Amino acid sequence: MDKRNLVGRKFGRLTVICDSGNRKWQCVWWKCLCDCGNYLEVITASLNNGHTTSCGCYKRDQTIKRNKKLKTIHGHSGQYNTASPTYNSWYAMKQRCHYKKHKDFHRYGGKGIFVCRRWRVSFENFLKDMGERPKGQTINRLSNSLGYGPWNCNWATPHEQNVNSALCKLDNDKVIEIRKLLNDGMNIKNVAKKFNISDSHIKHIEYYDYWKDV
Repeated sequence: MDKRNLVGRKFGRLTVICDSGNRKWQCVWWKCLCDCGNYLEVITASLNNGHTTSCGCYKRDQTIKRNKKLKTIHGHSGQYNTASPTYNSWYAMKQRCHYKKHKDFHRYGGKGIFVCRRWRVSFENFLKDMGERPKGQTINRLSNSLGYGPWNCNWATPHEQNVNSALCKLDNDKVIEIRKLLNDGMNIKNVAKKFNISDSHIKHIEYYDYWKDV
């Protein structure tokens, strides 16, 4: 047990006030006053090796400083809970593709859907390629089999994403078959069930709203 007197010594933002009398874990605990005004108890080793140099305010101050720097650079907060919609989209995209504990990782990173390196390492690059996220829209992959990158992404409404997701299941031959079945008298519900897409998508195909050139 290290009983060296540290009273009056300064460690980072902490000034040792007195021996607190605590001997938990057979260590000497010192009552310290932080520059910010908070008190805390710290063991001798943590003071001497530089592990504890504040009550936690230093880390908070550094985070605030980094966030202010990010906002100065690109006008978006670097703190997820108060960030801009564009920053939130970028952050969430990386999480579901590269963080194995994310609730949706199995649908993205777990299936080989990743974020391109240009976007993964830099929000500024993402912002430059995609621009600000329009109100009511989120990031959309044009091809569901490919990852996130400037060649495969745009901002889209939920309706547009739903259309894209459903139509990705089709190809020219299937569209031709759908129109033939409709011309032969099969009702829309049965055609939709056969191809596992919605009735409304079948109608749009029938009226050439989608796949106009087929």
